[in-house]
Amino acid sequence: MTTKREWFFVIIISVFVIIFANIAVIHGYLIAPTGKLFWDATSFIDTNTYLAWMKQAAEGNVLFKDLYTSEPHARSFFHPFFLILGFFSSVTSISVRTVDYFARLLSEIGALIVLYLFISYFIQKKAERILTFAVTVFSGGFGFLFFIPSIKRLKDSWYIAFWGESNTFFSISGYTIYPFSLMLLFLAFYLMLRSFEENSNKLAIYSGLVALMLLFTHFYDTLIVYPVLFTYLICKYFIGKDFEKLKSGAIKLLIFTVISLPAPLYNFYLSFINPIFKVWAWEYGQRLSVNIFWVFGAMGFVGIFAIGGIFYLLFIKGSIDNKMLFLIVWALLTPFLIYFPVSIQRRLIEGVHVALSILTCIFIFFLADRFRLNKVLFVIVFIAISIPALFIVPVDRIMTLTRYAQSSDIAGFLNVELLDAMKWLDTNTESDDVVFCDYETGNYIPAVSGNTVFLGHPDQTLNFTEKWDLQKKFFREDVTDEFRISVLKRARARYLVYGWKEKSLGDFNPDTAGYLKLVYNKGRVKIYKVENYEE
Repeated sequence: MTTKREWFFVIIISVFVIIFANIAVIHGYLIAPTGKLFWDATSFIDTNTYLAWMKQAAEGNVLFKDLYTSEPHARSFFHPFFLILGFFSSVTSISVRTVDYFARLLSEIGALIVLYLFISYFIQKKAERILTFAVTVFSGGFGFLFFIPSIKRLKDSWYIAFWGESNTFFSISGYTIYPFSLMLLFLAFYLMLRSFEENSNKLAIYSGLVALMLLFTHFYDTLIVYPVLFTYLICKYFIGKDFEKLKSGAIKLLIFTVISLPAPLYNFYLSFINPIFKVWAWEYGQRLSVNIFWVFGAMGFVGIFAIGGIFYLLFIKGSIDNKMLFLIVWALLTPFLIYFPVSIQRRLIEGVHVALSILTCIFIFFLADRFRLNKVLFVIVFIAISIPALFIVPVDRIMTLTRYAQSSDIAGFLNVELLDAMKWLDTNTESDDVVFCDYETGNYIPAVSGNTVFLGHPDQTLNFTEKWDLQKKFFREDVTDEFRISVLKRARARYLVYGWKEKSLGDFNPDTAGYLKLVYNKGRVKIYKVENYEE
């Protein structure tokens, strides 16, 4: 049982984590220059895609389409998390951007609470589980080595510093969907482990429902949840040799699977009925794992000490209970998962940092007892040598935002002039109307106005590189109107946004084009309606 005193320490640690995770957001709001609205500190490229799903839900759509590519396709993508957030935005008239920020904060709080419950399931002593919680949220890898020039030049060295899924803090401080999925992942595991232990079908049902939401949120977690639970059940049987318990566990796992399986089956089915989704999810969205050397580098001392924890449980303690078996199974299975022949390999490391952190602390507490060391001091020293890697992400975000705030780019900060133009599009156009514009502008438009764009995201825009070349050539003065019209036809464009970003690409003057009609002119931004051609 957890106590009020225990939760006091958990709350203190959690407050530090949340402030640390959002320090760049605070910085962004404080330095936003006049005429610019702070937008996001994580990555405007991906954040806006999530806001675009929410915008579609706010407009009353239950099924979504990819607004970042102009090829015709049906609404068929279902995502209950964004559906709920978008619906909330609609009924409260709060912007999707503001809703996203509040949802991110609540997801961070929820993830931290569930993580502590999960840790408490494995660590019985209150002081030790508080220390384990601290190690879990404050331990980083060897990412600080990334700034050594000789290492930075090595292929894939970026992963030791910025591999978001490899670290609990990075996951909590990422896009809203990351702390939310982390919360669901550990809640599903926590409930399922308790269902095995307490022989409760009801807990298996609850776990299955949580997993259903998880797998709709992050479909790739399918390749974490099922392999880990199935392998754990099999290993538990071989150790205990109890067929009745195997049968009971199999029934609960079947209940869990039947309830949660519709989500991965739906996404698999979607790959067949929607070719846009197939290309985006499985081809353009490839996230392959790197050399095992960088995997260990991303884990740092947690990876090393976790090996010690496994060795202690297997060979020194001489016996492992079912709880510790789960951690060992997950830890030893992950190297196989992240090199499984699928396009989303690197994502499959999500969450294992928590299991490794618990194993790390088990080893730390063993060493402290063995050599009569102070456990608190031991953990403080451990965190002190492993936490520097965590500073990389917030410091990098702060430096990037500082640079963006004073530049003409719109990454991180959206100019009010562009925001007003996008609001005009929202009011005066249909969501299916395709907008032609610069790449950066095109990244924001689906999130703000809900329009489809020709170009706006490296993964969700089909044939991105080819389209980017066409878009840049379009605004050059030395190309013909015939070429421009052909590009607009291919894009199925109904509107053209022309601001300083587009003007920087070339000397094309839209006012001289007979196929463009000026419909919006405010500040440095103009919007033209495309006329005089048939699709």
